[in-house]
Amino acid sequence: KLSILSLGDEAAQGLGLDVNRTKSAALILVLLLSGSAVALAGPVSFVGLLVPHVVRHVVGSTYQAIIPASMTAGSVFMLVADLVSRTVNAPAETPVGLIFAVIGVPVFIAISRRGIRHEEV
Repeated sequence: KLSILSLGDEAAQGLGLDVNRTKSAALILVLLLSGSAVALAGPVSFVGLLVPHVVRHVVGSTYQAIIPASMTAGSVFMLVADLVSRTVNAPAETPVGLIFAVIGVPVFIAISRRGIRHEEV
């Protein structure tokens, strides 16, 4: 349903999708999932925001490809960030949230700037 909705409201409605119901259900699901992730994992949930944006550019925009690729890439990203946090300032550990921020903030800025350019065009 989300793939159909990505075609636009009019096209999705023309294909028989209840657009308002689908958008409402997706919004509620996103709010519940993101709220739960932040409550349980704290700053580490930043990975859940960063990785799917990057993965979408690699595997395309179908959710059947994005979801499994995001799970794999997120795991690898967390593993690499943990290894870096343990070795960059050995024997002390650098907070893994700092590694996430150093990598993630520039990526989010680039994604935001790209989104603004696409809207202006």
